[in-house]
Amino acid sequence: MNIALTTRCNKNCSFCFARAHRQESSPQDMALADFQRLVELALQDSPPQPLKLLGGEPTIHPQFVEMLDFLTRKNVRATLISNLLYTDARVRARLYQAALEGVIDGGLANAAELEIDNHLEIFKANFTALQEACAKHGRGYLTAGITLSRRKSAAEETAYVEYLAGNLEIACLRLSLDFQAENKKDEFFINNKEQGEKILAIVHKCLDLRIPPSWDCKLFPCMFEPKTFQKDIIGFINSLRTGCPVDGAPFDVFPDMSYIHCYPARILCGKNILKFSRISEAQGEIAFLKKALRGLSQHSLPDACRDCGYYQTGQCDSLCPGCQEITAPFLVNQVASSTGL
Repeated sequence: MNIALTTRCNKNCSFCFARAHRQESSPQDMALADFQRLVELALQDSPPQPLKLLGGEPTIHPQFVEMLDFLTRKNVRATLISNLLYTDARVRARLYQAALEGVIDGGLANAAELEIDNHLEIFKANFTALQEACAKHGRGYLTAGITLSRRKSAAEETAYVEYLAGNLEIACLRLSLDFQAENKKDEFFINNKEQGEKILAIVHKCLDLRIPPSWDCKLFPCMFEPKTFQKDIIGFINSLRTGCPVDGAPFDVFPDMSYIHCYPARILCGKNILKFSRISEAQGEIAFLKKALRGLSQHSLPDACRDCGYYQTGQCDSLCPGCQEITAPFLVNQVASSTGL
């Protein structure tokens, strides 16, 4: 479960998909009491729900230290998803201690666009410190992550990977696609061989630098030639995701206690997660909505998907074609009427 502690952020990434969905003039912070109730809900499942702390930027929540204290008292582990650009000495010390104790069990550090505004220096200091703490505890590790921008060439992207490798001790690099931002064309990634070739070039660069790559969200098989996809990509990345089952997909809770499946499919949502007695009940609701929406969405599939062997054999989840939002009014209305929401 992804817990968005705040909508505030101290970075302005060009590819940010969350920026368009938050009100900059009225940022929201999760109340400490709501956070505590949410953690208690996660503990009701067996095994307990894994927790990820994110935002916005979680470390700038005004009660972030108190939230770490609560996790420590409850002996709950969580991973951190952060840009690591915090400068508050109290936050830095508490996070380091939480990582030493195993309360912060590794995480994902947003290493994108660090060449801007001298972000690298701050990031490197915090990244190195947290890596050291995780290593001492022997549990979890930090993964650096970047988002591949549609505005950058393969040469620019691989040069940035070299830049990171030359400045940071990276154990693994998580690659994400610029799947939201200003893209309004549903089929942007579908059958886009140019993007597929760029991804392959970056994967090869990672391997040349001895940095194992991994993937966030999903890739569409049709971006690659069949032989390339079956041998090259699969051979490099065993954890490649081409499907998105609800039990293994993002499940985000926001500061106001509303919740969604993920940003591309945020029509699958609810207003108050605290109405449930355990998190798995909310996930079951989302799974039901997703099944209904997938059935309805068959009518809006591009022909390229209908005829695709990967789709026909269930290897490609086309719920969110091209990693875009599902906004067709008839789908919204149909899901609402079929579920009574």
